Amino acid sequence: MLKKLYMILVFSNLVVSKLLSYKVIVMHNFVTNFGKILEICKQFQEIK
Repeated sequence: MLKKLYMILVFSNLVVSKLLSYKVIVMHNFVTNFGKILEICKQFQEIK
């Protein structure tokens, strides 16, 4: 019984770690894209 609980705990920790790493990647992509959009806006402002 204890071994089964331990396996469930390890599996749930792996799932949580995977979800957290996915959120970090998504946030990194969001920040990168926002930086690109900001740079385009700055260039557009200089043209006017």
